[in-house]
Amino acid sequence: MYQANFQTHAMTAVFDLKGHPDDILHRLEAASLVYRLAPQHWLVRTTLAQETLLFAHLTEAPCAPDTLIINVSDAYAFIGIDGPEADQMIAIASPIDAWAMPVGAAGATFTEVFGQKALLIRQHHGYEIAVEGSYSELILDYFSRVKGLTT
Repeated sequence: MYQANFQTHAMTAVFDLKGHPDDILHRLEAASLVYRLAPQHWLVRTTLAQETLLFAHLTEAPCAPDTLIINVSDAYAFIGIDGPEADQMIAIASPIDAWAMPVGAAGATFTEVFGQKALLIRQHHGYEIAVEGSYSELILDYFSRVKGLTT
């Protein structure tokens, strides 16, 4: 059995931002956590209590025509994975070399987890995965099966 724990985290507010950095970067000042996924793509995350306030801040200035700001809070379920063998479980679940990723917001990228599109975030003591909410139970079941494998 692998020595790792996994659990669904409480729902958080998540906004998907796309556009030119000149139009986006000043909007990120009030954000709790920003994942830069590509040169013109960010996910912004905060608590549900701050969701309305953050959305107001993100949209208070007029947007350039190529800027997109979408509330995707309901789209994602976040699953935490930690423990001494979390790296091995991620290696089975995803084709990415997650161990080589930087820790924290800089260590976030889209990949596949058990064949499903997922945001993989490397943490100090494990990982966090954001998957489409309707797939969260499936992903948890796969992790349960992997955890039960003999190492």
